[in-house]
Amino acid sequence: MADEARAAIVTAQAGRINSLAGFQATARDIQALPLSLQAEPLLALGLRIHALPQRERQQAIAAFRSMVATLSDAYCTPELVDLDRVAAHETATSAVEAGEKVQVVANFHGITDPSLIYGLEMVTIDTNAPNSAGEAVAAGANIQFVAQRHGITTSAGLQNLNRISTIPRARSPSRP
Repeated sequence: MADEARAAIVTAQAGRINSLAGFQATARDIQALPLSLQAEPLLALGLRIHALPQRERQQAIAAFRSMVATLSDAYCTPELVDLDRVAAHETATSAVEAGEKVQVVANFHGITDPSLIYGLEMVTIDTNAPNSAGEAVAAGANIQFVAQRHGITTSAGLQNLNRISTIPRARSPSRP
């Protein structure tokens, strides 16, 4: 069977795993593929970590991150790099507070409820972190750029950024 066909099968298989044993078997199948074909099935596998029982996730995350680390930059996609960074955080909230894109965080954690996604957007908008979306917009950054950088896609999240951009900034006191 051609390597591309095997990669497609492994990608489909990765999208269905729901146990650590299935994760490990699929990881072995991915590692048997040429490096140039590992990124897509590895991304699919990483997106299924949330489907594992809670007690198995840390082991799967460690294995996933190790596999990503073995891929050279030539084979790592931006999506895979983003997912790897998100996997390093204990919770969805901590990932968003650290500046990770809301949509990547939601995908990794299996969050599909729009109200929960909006909640994560509000974390990145309202946090006082120097790299928060709210701080960037308040400092005058372009709303569309900030929304894209932080993965803010809901209309309510975009409205909040727009609201923040219209708040007058405090001016520094002038010196005599």
